[in-house]
Parts: sequence; structure tokens; C-alpha cells
Amino acid sequence: MLNKSLINTNIRIAAEKRIFALVNPNKERMNPYKLTVIALATLAMAATRPDEALAQKTGSLKVEFMSSSLDSLIIHCQRSNYNQTQLDGFRVQIYSGSGIKSKEEAAQAQARFIMSFPEQKAYIIYNAPFWRVRVGDFRSRSEAMTLLQKVKHTFSGSYIVRDNTVRKKNFRQ
Repeated sequence: MLNKSLINTNIRIAAEKRIFALVNPNKERMNPYKLTVIALATLAMAATRPDEALAQKTGSLKVEFMSSSLDSLIIHCQRSNYNQTQLDGFRVQIYSGSGIKSKEEAAQAQARFIMSFPEQKAYIIYNAPFWRVRVGDFRSRSEAMTLLQKVKHTFSGSYIVRDNTVRKKNFRQ
């Protein structure tokens, strides 16, 4: 029984890797909801029509059969992605500290940053026991790198961090 479930798990993982390779040949980072919907649709097709399930045409997935329940699932995921306000993005962390005076030090670091860069947003984040100051809202690491180069002179210990609380409306168009 254990070997059978292990084999089924390995088959599922191999199928997911194959689907990901078909859907995303450039290995770009994809929305997990979109990938899940595509994987479910493909696996459902494989169960009903195994000969037509994984048709490949220039790096894209060709879907020939779609049930109404899968169609409604895709529409639901599209709507939830459209209404999503927070995304994975990048910020520059200019301060991190813990201790008795770390809250005041974080506020001072935020104030110094705002004085130097009034066009950028600065956020104080508390995650026990650390107080952190993160600045900027960037979609990619390379966008955050330009701010990091400017900030390094004033805040020497600064570095880029991935942050999943970046709001879409804060991105510059």
C-alpha cells in the first residue's frame, strides 16, 4: 500500500513538472493559482482523453476538452487574481534591530530616509522581537537595486528583501 501511494505521488509530481514545462517554457515565476488551475485541467483531460491530454504546440498547452466545472474554476481564479491587492515584490531594508530602544531607532531611521528620499515610501514593520524599516515598492530585484545604490551611502547595512505585502497600487507605472 505504501509503495503504491509513493508511486502515485511520483507520477503526480512528474506530471506537474511536465505541465509546468509546457505552460511556462521560459521558467518564469508564475501565479500559483494559475498553475494549479492549468494542472487540474490537464490532469482531468489526461483521465478522460489520455491521447490528447498533453498536446504541445510551440511551448504552449493546447486544451481541447473542458468541463463546465473546470471552466467555472478558471473564472473564479481569474477573478480572485484580479481582486488581489498584495503581491510578491521587493523592498530595501535599511534598519533591523531588537532591544529596548529599537522602536525609537526604527522611527529615526524612517524619518532620516523620508528626509532624504521624499518620493519613496517607508514602512516600519514589527515581527517580534525585531523592528525593521523597509523602503520602496518594487516588482523586481533590479528595480530595487537602483534605490539600494542610492541608500548605501546613508544606511550602510542596507540590502534587498523579498516582501509579499507590496500593494499593486504602489507600483509606479
